[in-house]
Amino acid sequence: MIVLFSVPVISFISIQVYQILWDTKISLKYPEGIPLNTPWIVVALIGFVVGIFFGGALAEDIGWRGFILPELHKTNTALKSAIIVGVAWVIWHIPFFWFEEGAKVVGYFDFNWFAISTILWSILFAWVYFNTKNILLPVFYHASINTTLGFLDLFNTSSGINNKPLLYIHSGITFLIVIVVVLIYGPKKLTKN
Repeated sequence: MIVLFSVPVISFISIQVYQILWDTKISLKYPEGIPLNTPWIVVALIGFVVGIFFGGALAEDIGWRGFILPELHKTNTALKSAIIVGVAWVIWHIPFFWFEEGAKVVGYFDFNWFAISTILWSILFAWVYFNTKNILLPVFYHASINTTLGFLDLFNTSSGINNKPLLYIHSGITFLIVIVVVLIYGPKKLTKN
């Protein structure tokens, strides 16, 4: 459940806080070409499945979490391994910020926010992976992020609005969750065992 719903819930809370503090309204909009009368759950499911196979989730996480993370963990703590993978994951995405079509792929997000969030997500993905040893769960987590923030454009980043406060509210909540996970599970293994 955490894998599928934590990012949508964090996003919803972030939007509520943002709307209250900045006295503004953010409305859900569908990707271009999808009829507005399509139920949002259908749109989300389509985005989720597409995100697994074509949005990088499956291909990236087999490498990042299925191979590199366990190898790094042989000589480093789980937390340090996750941060190293997160930094590599950010570097992997840098070319997307260099051209318009690439910016669309990474949701038109501010690079600083993207870098911070990607490293935080890497820690959460590692926590999920080390506790389950199941590579599909980080893949689903990744697809949930891509669906919520990319495909559904929940923060309306493609519209060009100044949404940096909203993005950083989201990162702040995610950071607090990472702190709680590390405090409860410990940086050495990120597991209870």
